[in-house]
Amino acid sequence: TNTEHTDIYFSTLKYSMFNWVVEDFYIKDENQNIKIVPKDSINRLTSVSLAYWIMDDGSFNKTKGHLILCTDSYSREDVLYLISILKKNFNLSATLTFIKKNNKIYSRIRINKSSMPQLIELVKPYFISSMLYKLGL
Repeated sequence: TNTEHTDIYFSTLKYSMFNWVVEDFYIKDENQNIKIVPKDSINRLTSVSLAYWIMDDGSFNKTKGHLILCTDSYSREDVLYLISILKKNFNLSATLTFIKKNNKIYSRIRINKSSMPQLIELVKPYFISSMLYKLGL
């Protein structure tokens, strides 16, 4: 085609010191890893980890003023558990919402507009400036 193409390859290393991540956040089911929410997550979820979670998987809805956390890989029960943690640890008003993709229905978390000022106060100190749009800022 008289076009020059460039291929880039890389590989990563695996360190056994990080095996705990797989052990804590996945279970084996018929040789398949299934993502789970660890039972002690109520003690793990802090303002800092919530900020990172939002920067990674959060999406602010400008029209409705709420924030969605994409939890598509988790079961409905795990998503409900995460909502209960948000309520208990941070007193945030959050609800279960659903999205249909590729003929499947996924559970997501909606942090309601009424809790956005409180959420912003909790997590903004840990946000990088280029991600503040995920809080509607």
